Amino acid sequence: MAVGATGSEEYARQLGAVTGREARALGVHWIFAPVMDVNNNPDNPVIGIRSFGEDPRLVARLGTAFIRGAHEARVLSGEIPITGRMPVSIPDHARIGGGLEVPRLDMTVRAMPPEAMGLPKDAFRETERLLASFVESKAFTGAVLMVGYRGAVVLDAAVGTLDYAQNSARASGDTIYDLASVTKAVATTPAAMMLAESGRLILQAPVQDYLPEFQGPDKEKVLVRHFLTHSSGLPSHAKIYLEARSYHDILARVCATRLEYPPGSRAQYSDFGMILLGEIIQRAAGRPLDQFVKEGLLAPLGMNSTGYRPRRSLLPRIAPTENDPWRRWVVRGEVHDENAFVMGGVAGHAGLFSTAYDLAVFAQMMLNGGIYDHHRYFSRSTVTHFTSGEIGNRALGWGKPSDADWTAKTFSPEAYGHTGFTGTSIWIDPASQMFMILLTNRVHSSRTPDRMPEVRQAVSEAVVRALSPVIMTGSRGWRAYRFQEELDGPRHAAFSR
Repeated sequence: MAVGATGSEEYARQLGAVTGREARALGVHWIFAPVMDVNNNPDNPVIGIRSFGEDPRLVARLGTAFIRGAHEARVLSGEIPITGRMPVSIPDHARIGGGLEVPRLDMTVRAMPPEAMGLPKDAFRETERLLASFVESKAFTGAVLMVGYRGAVVLDAAVGTLDYAQNSARASGDTIYDLASVTKAVATTPAAMMLAESGRLILQAPVQDYLPEFQGPDKEKVLVRHFLTHSSGLPSHAKIYLEARSYHDILARVCATRLEYPPGSRAQYSDFGMILLGEIIQRAAGRPLDQFVKEGLLAPLGMNSTGYRPRRSLLPRIAPTENDPWRRWVVRGEVHDENAFVMGGVAGHAGLFSTAYDLAVFAQMMLNGGIYDHHRYFSRSTVTHFTSGEIGNRALGWGKPSDADWTAKTFSPEAYGHTGFTGTSIWIDPASQMFMILLTNRVHSSRTPDRMPEVRQAVSEAVVRALSPVIMTGSRGWRAYRFQEELDGPRHAAFSR
């Protein structure tokens, strides 16, 4: 009432922001304010206290400003359906029982036809033809491409088969793929996020606080954060599996590896840092990495086809990878990465298997700022912190668009993503509220030749071209416009299928 007397939208906005901050401090993320009553009865003390005033236009203006301030404080509204029904009839205007219904805000991901999201019915025709052409030219046996936009899966495309056998099963959104290094983004990094939020993992702490055996010149300068940003000084990769015989053998050899450059001076992609981070997570969590990730994230999200070391009953759904000359068999249902294989199939750098349907749920949770189906998994500030640029084109556990390749021209600076050696990738772009998941088994039956750089660029550009009509009308339309200019010149469980 006092704010209403001022008529100031700024005061109303500040009131909403303060209310939001105080609510979050108490652990409340949804509020049911403001109550936008019009004070049409001065004798009613309840309406008088909570109303902005007697003028409906004033109440609307200040109420909207309050909501804006609450949203700035990261407080959500809309979990409970709002039903407004007329208690009486107003001649020539409204009938008793009439009114407005606002449904519960979904905050999940559902399958929707492109036209329901403002796109042409055949918006992705070029994209699907392109994907099929890569199968025909044997870049891979099959692929699944899933595109989400503003909470809707607008493209669920699957082409080809699981392998080259004559009676091979067709690829689908339920096909399980070895994610390879996408494990770093979908398992290891979220595990680090959970531990950081609980205070059990300090990103600025020296690695030696968690791994005392990590000894050598300058290693006391390596922080946990450096493993996530690939800036620890450790080399990229080595074939330790040729000599190592166990998880602890690999761990010891990585710990003993000399640094190649001063920690924090630059970013150089490294499996070794993520291998050690996986061990740090286990020690901080007090349980195995795969168990911690499953219990804290995968199972609550309903990602039931995602995990390490898939059970044998899932083999018919799993796309095989390489006819491995080292193991001397076609790898299927076990991790392709040889170092991870020696480590028992569970590691910080590789080992996770998943489907496009499951990854769509994960991507939408990240786009929602850490919330899915009104359950909070991470605070919005944690999601923002881990996905913002840190050094070079690296965020914490994620890659960022780079001017050195095509990604900066395709995605906004806010985007983040990761790729996997087996032919997998995921990109999430908060600026346009879209995600793109591409899963293939390009290493079947041999890892050469590798056409994935060409595939990822061509498919990503086709997807953004298809989305450009709706993205260009949004608040961040400059990104899509820039890209276009350069070119020219149901819920989970398969979304209630």
